[in-house]
Formats: sequence, structure tokens, C-alpha cells
Amino acid sequence: MGWFVSLFSRGGIRITRAYLRVPKSPKNHTPSLVNGFGYDSVNDECKVFRILENGEKFEAEVFTLGSNSWRLIENLPNVFFFPSLVLRKLYNVFMNDSLHWLTQKNNDFKIVVFNVGREVVNVFQIPRESKDAIRGFGVLGERLCVIGGSDFHSDDLIVWVMKEYGVESSWAKECVINRRAVDSRWFGGLEVMQAKNGELILLGEGRNLGYYDIQKKLFTPIEINPGKADPIRQVQQPILPVGSLFSPENVGRR
Repeated sequence: MGWFVSLFSRGGIRITRAYLRVPKSPKNHTPSLVNGFGYDSVNDECKVFRILENGEKFEAEVFTLGSNSWRLIENLPNVFFFPSLVLRKLYNVFMNDSLHWLTQKNNDFKIVVFNVGREVVNVFQIPRESKDAIRGFGVLGERLCVIGGSDFHSDDLIVWVMKEYGVESSWAKECVINRRAVDSRWFGGLEVMQAKNGELILLGEGRNLGYYDIQKKLFTPIEINPGKADPIRQVQQPILPVGSLFSPENVGRR
């Protein structure tokens, strides 16, 4: 199991191609429901995290880079850990030294949180107004955010942000995305980031990608593989990357 790490600089993106090989877990035969990689700023450590389904119960294990073994995390809260099907992929968000992912059981959505330093799992409730129609999840302006509507066919998608981290009563409406202005075909999940000029960068299912001007309610698509591009070099699925100054070469050094 190898991890490739990218370094972002002001001049652009530089791929280091450096990687660390993580040893196999004793529970390697058990498929992961959720995988995550996060940084503990207090202890200056990076960790790999897994949620597993073992029969009728869930388990979690963690590997600290620079160590030589996996450790089980006990006393998990009694919550449903399956990732939401809305986003159609295993997607988590890292902020405040914690990994976050959206879970879903029927139409009940929750945000499960793993604190990398303390190695504890908590649960955040989402805004009540969008609890039945969550369409997206991410970080906006260094605040946790979810995107939802009154139902899955709503023209207006509301972007909610958690003004005060960990305080569920602080969810507030940040802005509204007009789905028809974006593209009426975007019925799936959305990932969102914010550009420096305030515009939103939206990534939908497939290769739907573009900028959304909140004030003008104007969507500008980003063309991928325009024209008759070489099919071998075509981008199959864009991603919204997160920059890091972490280097595998520094693991174990103090």
C-alpha cells in the first residue's frame, strides 16, 4: 500500500513522486468503508486511518507514519459509518486536525469526525433544513460546509457553513446556487471549493467542472479535453486537490 504525495508551491503544482509503503494491517483482509490521511499539528505526526465493518459492528484502526504497526481504536460511538451514496465515491474532508466524511442511512445524513491527534470519533448533525436533500460536502473559507435543497429536485441549492467549528447551532446560510444556471443535468453530488476571487469551484459527477459567480448567478464551465484530444491522454475524472507541505522524506525526523 503506497501513498503518493504532492507538494504545492506558488509557482504551481509539483509532483514529488515520493511515497511511503505502509505495512499491511492484521485486518488487511477486511475491506475499508472509509480511508483517510491526516496531520496532527500538536504532535507533528501524520496518520493513516481506516473504518472497517466486522460482522455486525464497526472497527477503526490507525497507523502513525514512522511507526511499524497498526493500532485498533476502541469505544467507537454507535453511529452508522457507511459513506453517503450522494457523492458516489469515498470522499473525506480534512480541517482542524480532523477528518470528516458524510454518512447516510436511508435519508438520514450525518458528518462523522475523526480527530487525528486525540484519535477519537465524534458526530456532527447537519442543518435541519437540508437534512433530507444533501447534495454536497466540503470546506468553504476554512469552514465546514454542506450543500442541500428542500428536496432533490429543488432549483435552489443552499450552501450552509458551520460558523463556529463543532457548534451545530452555528450552521448558517452562506449563499444559494441556482442549479438551472449551473446545468439542469447535475442531479448527482457536488464537491465545492472557493477560489481567491470568491467564486465557487464546483465539481459534479462525471467530468462536470466549472466556476460559479455567486453574485451574478453565472456558471462558467471548464472544458476538459476540448476538441479531438488524444484519447490515451484524456482526463477520465477531475479532482479537487488539497495542497500539502508534508514530505515522506521527513517522517521519523525530529
